[in-house]
Amino acid sequence: MTFRFKISTTIFVLFFICNSINNLISAPSMQRSKNDLQQEESFPKKDFSKYQDKKIQKIIVEGNKQITTEMVKSKLPYKEGDLFDPMLSSDAIRNLESLKYFRQIKIEVDSAESDSINLYVVLQENPKLEKYEFVGNHAIKTKKIVERLTLDKVETVDDVFMKRSCESIKAMYKEEGFLFADVKGKLVLNDKGEKANIIFEITEGSSLKVMTISFVGNKRFLSSKLRQILFTKENWVLGKLTGAGKYIPEALEYDKHLLEHFYQDNGYLLAKVTDVKVEYSENKKNIFITFHIEEGDRFRISKISAPGDDVLLESDILSQVLLEEGQYYNATKVTQSVERLKDLWGDKGFVNADVYPQITPSEEEKTVEVSFYADRGDKVFVRKIDITGNDVTNDRVIRHAIGLEEGDLLTNKKLQQAQDDVERLSYFDKGGVNWRLHKINDEKVDLEMNVKETKTGKAELNASLGSDADSNKRALKVGFDLEKRNFMGEGYDVGAKTQVQLAKGGSKLFEMHFLNPHLWDSDVSCHVEGFHKTQEFDEWVNVNSTPYVKESGGDIGLGFALNKIDKYLNIEAEVGFEFVDARKNNVTKGSTAKERKALKMIMDNSFRRAPLQWLGLNFIKDTRNHIAYPNKGYKFIWSNKVALPGVNKDYSFLKMEADLSCYTALIGDDALVLMLHGLVGTVFQIGQDKSIPYKELFHMGGQSTVRGFRFGGIGPSWKNQDPLGGRNAILFNTELIFPLVEQMGIKAHVFYDAGAGWSTPKYGTVRPDLITRNAFDFRQSIGFGFNITQPQPIKIDWGYKLDRRPGESPSELHLSANVAF
Repeated sequence: MTFRFKISTTIFVLFFICNSINNLISAPSMQRSKNDLQQEESFPKKDFSKYQDKKIQKIIVEGNKQITTEMVKSKLPYKEGDLFDPMLSSDAIRNLESLKYFRQIKIEVDSAESDSINLYVVLQENPKLEKYEFVGNHAIKTKKIVERLTLDKVETVDDVFMKRSCESIKAMYKEEGFLFADVKGKLVLNDKGEKANIIFEITEGSSLKVMTISFVGNKRFLSSKLRQILFTKENWVLGKLTGAGKYIPEALEYDKHLLEHFYQDNGYLLAKVTDVKVEYSENKKNIFITFHIEEGDRFRISKISAPGDDVLLESDILSQVLLEEGQYYNATKVTQSVERLKDLWGDKGFVNADVYPQITPSEEEKTVEVSFYADRGDKVFVRKIDITGNDVTNDRVIRHAIGLEEGDLLTNKKLQQAQDDVERLSYFDKGGVNWRLHKINDEKVDLEMNVKETKTGKAELNASLGSDADSNKRALKVGFDLEKRNFMGEGYDVGAKTQVQLAKGGSKLFEMHFLNPHLWDSDVSCHVEGFHKTQEFDEWVNVNSTPYVKESGGDIGLGFALNKIDKYLNIEAEVGFEFVDARKNNVTKGSTAKERKALKMIMDNSFRRAPLQWLGLNFIKDTRNHIAYPNKGYKFIWSNKVALPGVNKDYSFLKMEADLSCYTALIGDDALVLMLHGLVGTVFQIGQDKSIPYKELFHMGGQSTVRGFRFGGIGPSWKNQDPLGGRNAILFNTELIFPLVEQMGIKAHVFYDAGAGWSTPKYGTVRPDLITRNAFDFRQSIGFGFNITQPQPIKIDWGYKLDRRPGESPSELHLSANVAF
């Protein structure tokens, strides 16, 4: 006995798809058929042959009130001045009927002159929906029914609409286990018959509950194991919350397939469900289901073959097969192997290749031979590439990311890579970039990339509380962000940001930026940034007046894509200018003059009033599949920033950082995503008489570094109090991210953070012994947090110190929020 068949990866949901199609057919929004109209009235069979080829002098529309005459005429296959063709009258009625506004349509003709006619379109409109009402619905909320019937979009109603709406409501109740629910619809017209109220009277009846699921003939597996496989579940105390106990008749066919497939995955190749019996209790409220199973024998794989050819050797093909000789037969692995082999052929240019498994069992020996045959077809080349759905984004912006060229050999890998690269732009919905292939002949296809654009702009009021990357001040910060990515559809990123801390002497920030990712339509990018900010470092306690810094400046940079080496690799060169205006009247506290002098020496070097000119060179590789919501890929940045002594009088340093973020989906696409982040950095003076700006040192602790610690809480300090900042830093973050309430856009994460900052510049201080925490000290924390996107974006993190020291708080709460409008 030999089985040869084509396996589809979607076979397991076939029964639900059929059920969904059935429901859609019953939905009132579907196009009506000709039989839905009163055919004798709407399609009068008149003899218009005597008007053949007469000129249409006028087209006169009568009876239209809700829809314009121009709209009606636009649907007619006739124009004034055309010669009349009686055969087109049925097309005219069909086109008008597609508008779904009319319950009666008539085409009439009369002679205007001897060689011309007037064409009349006589319409009787459906009444306009004014109000709707539902009576008797308790198990299903009115809002849910309205959404299913799309009543908010319905403009006119008729008897056909009412009938189909009733059927749709019944289908909803059936899905909830109310098999005997009854729905009656009433259409109430006003005096003129132009408007209508509709009323649905619902008799719900009792909800049927699946009380027990039994099995007959299962010898190899316990009934408890088989129940876990089924879509249908037995009712229990929390069944209302989990959906258990719900009876959906169509689901039984799916359950049969699940059982058979489970057996086949465990080697029982010929297992089948022979019958499913459904019994009702006397009160028609409870259901008892029994599956009758024939398990058959268990089959081992005796031989696996896959004939090769001049393109792929059999060994190449078999390397992609997940089955192994000697193992028990597994239907899922057969299906997965077929898909892998299709991809294998597709990567060779045979994107239309079909792969068929041939299953040959031996019932005497309880073995099975599995062979994979390929109908590879011809190699396929790209004739042209069209882009659709991009109402805003310019074609060339998308084509820059696609990578495919007209005339290229088409492969599955190229298609998938191009799709991923376009989605990475983040101008489109996640999952909103898809290919459509239009076959021209066996060797050529036209490619259509269809995109679904998303909002790329924001105007936000924002608020944050707690220490952050720039300050330890706990006062509330408020601000305004204005940003537009993909400005003018050209991929430009334009934005401005302002933020003010609501406290005396609080920090202020204003930033603006512009990025052109393809300067002069090339692979060179250009960015310009400018800023003005003031900061008061109130975490300093051994001073009479806290350090206060005002900075203004900007930078300009060019980025170069190294496509010939790696399409994801970029080099960015920058030049920047800043003016640092630091408050110089700091009078330090201290028990002795020597101690005060020692601290003042450090502060005078870290907080200088001086211009700063610098150069930057960054190497960036970004393979993430999405900028905002990545679930695979990584981003690596090696940044270098140098302030040369020849052009800077006070400040001179070299700063280097390596930053890596990795993402991978552990369950599904977004059900559980692992994020790993690491950073190492160092900065050092160039010249003994030069300083490193305070902001260029590493200040570890806070929501953007090690959560559970305050800004500068990890690393060098003065007497365990004033954060001095370190010349070296190491940071490690790991997060498990998962949706918490997906409908509300709430994601949760648990994290482990660790890091250290060490070796502060001493600047010849006379009391180096008062510099504490200056050695390498790896600090750790764990915690959890939430990312809320609706109704307003909020990020909350709570971190707990794993190695709390005397005088430290056990934990820290970090909160930032954005209120969009």
